[in-house]
Amino acid sequence: IPTIPSLVRACLWFSRKRSAILIQEHKFFEAHSAPIQTMIRKHYRKADGIMVLTQADAREYKTITGREPFHVPNGVRPLQAVSLSRSGRPRVIALGRLDPQKQYDLLFRAFAKAAEDLPDWELHLFGEGGEQERLSDLVRELSMTGRIHMRGKTSNALEEMANAEICAVSSTFEGFGMTFIEAYSARKPVVTFDIERGPKEIVIHDVTGLKALPFDVNDYAVQLRTLMTSPEMRERMGKAGFALFEQEFSTDTVGPRLENAIAAVHATDT
Repeated sequence: IPTIPSLVRACLWFSRKRSAILIQEHKFFEAHSAPIQTMIRKHYRKADGIMVLTQADAREYKTITGREPFHVPNGVRPLQAVSLSRSGRPRVIALGRLDPQKQYDLLFRAFAKAAEDLPDWELHLFGEGGEQERLSDLVRELSMTGRIHMRGKTSNALEEMANAEICAVSSTFEGFGMTFIEAYSARKPVVTFDIERGPKEIVIHDVTGLKALPFDVNDYAVQLRTLMTSPEMRERMGKAGFALFEQEFSTDTVGPRLENAIAAVHATDT
């Protein structure tokens, strides 16, 4: 089960007659560089099966390879009991590497607008990366010191999610968006830009979360504030997100889909 294109090529080269190759593709096609796209077009059709994370990816890779991919999203284990360690101040949470793709500068500016007259609210960002200094400077520029907290890397993402009220995502794109699934497993609503791929399928506007116009800070602030000021909406969306999680993204659901894909290529090979 190769998970990157170069490994697909290696598996095809070294495979034996009774080997079955099931590709697990983690990115949508356009997220790959031009040389990798060429490799995918040439080699993926030779494998016994292809697994992708979203329905949109399934349609795209079918067009490219002529093969019907297996739709097997990433899964998260059902959240076990966690210890709540909130300070009593409601918080928005964001998780991810500090990279320009994540556009945390837009999130910071949107939060500053949304929370201007909501002094109890805080934003907690968990992650490490090259944007650390620039984002720290922005916190000071926005006069949000003490309200926007850059917490570094965490090994307890689900526990931190459980200690928040809202999950915020501000990326330029997400191939899938594990953060959404983690939020749903903890019964938390999400706010995101209405971008393609992950959020397009996983986040249902006004059901499991709210979507802002792509990269519009003012609209993002409006959507964020809407949830910040409505406990009832947060509870309703949290319940809906958890229902979707149990239906589509729990490991109890995803596991059998993975096993079925493996069984299908095994049967074809034998």
